[in-house]
Amino acid sequence: MLRHLVLHVLDTRGISTSEDDRADITACTRPTTLVAWLQRAVTAGSADTADRLIT
Repeated sequence: MLRHLVLHVLDTRGISTSEDDRADITACTRPTTLVAWLQRAVTAGSADTADRLIT
């Protein structure tokens, strides 16, 4: 569920994500990591890219 929320927020906000980033998000099983990525996706400036958010 969290994986889908991260991707949804990134897509809705128009923040570009590479196929590799999307694969990393989809494969992630650590809730703490997913929550951190979700928080970054929600608060990021619209010009930010997933490379800076998904680390």
